[in-house]
Amino acid sequence: MKNAQHEKRLKKLLAEAGKCHPPSPVSGLQLLRTIIEGVLQTETTPRHSSRAIVAIEKEFVDFNELRSAASRDMVECVGRDFPLGREKAEMITRALTRVFEKASDVSADYMLKMTRKELQQHLDEIGLSPFAAAYVMLEGFGGHAVPVDPALAECLEIDQCIRPGMEIGQVQSMLERLTPPKGARAVHRLMRDFVEKSAKPLQKKRAEAAARAAQLASQQAARQEKAAAKARQQEQAKIQEQAQAKAPEQAKSKQPEQARPAAKSAEKPGQAKPAKAAQPTVKPIQKQASPKPPPGPQHKPAAWKHQKKENKAVKKAAGLEKRKK
Repeated sequence: MKNAQHEKRLKKLLAEAGKCHPPSPVSGLQLLRTIIEGVLQTETTPRHSSRAIVAIEKEFVDFNELRSAASRDMVECVGRDFPLGREKAEMITRALTRVFEKASDVSADYMLKMTRKELQQHLDEIGLSPFAAAYVMLEGFGGHAVPVDPALAECLEIDQCIRPGMEIGQVQSMLERLTPPKGARAVHRLMRDFVEKSAKPLQKKRAEAAARAAQLASQQAARQEKAAAKARQQEQAKIQEQAQAKAPEQAKSKQPEQARPAAKSAEKPGQAKPAKAAQPTVKPIQKQASPKPPPGPQHKPAAWKHQKKENKAVKKAAGLEKRKK
């Protein structure tokens, strides 16, 4: 379907919007309540969000106590089944805290003096979503704005009022272009009723989208597992090849010295053979003679004493012959 046909169907839907009185001027405290309403109304119906804000007002004394409350306490107050309960609780706490930091009080009186451009920028600075910021502009200041959340965008896509895949900002710009300034409040109420009537088709569409996402995630996980298994096989094959290449060298290094084949050196013609290295000579170990005992009367054997007497006799005979001559 072409864009012109989408726009034609959207105009037909917008023609069902009735008339609505502009909002009354608000004070700083009323503006804080409008901020909380805008946060809570995202992805739910006005009736559901109204029950939630009534429960909050009963549970907490004022906005300052709500600012200091833990997110889990706020979730318990609005109900655990409230859509995006934790995210909305954190957004409310963050917005109230930044308002307090700006004004040194839990009051939004200072926003009433801002221009439209400054206000839009400031609502973004305090952490509001595009839907909540547009809701504050519409209900708090009577501005020309049509709040759009993902639920509304998907419902318009199901009804073929917009082309598939349009972003929320584009849908909001399109609605504001086709809506007169005085009719923005009526169009907003029409859009919230439209979302409530389209709850079943929206639930079916989201269930199908979740199933497709789960299937894609499963396929991607299977592909990743297959790639990982292939990488492990390649790594194992590489390790085996390296082990097979190293096997002959390891076997050769384990052979005994005498069993190793002599390496044949490739000799070029005219090249002398290298001289063999001289083998070191091993000297035989000689027996060392046991040392003679030191001289002394107690250690002289009889043979030694006899030899000494013979020597003295020889010397005496030699001396007698010398004297005769």
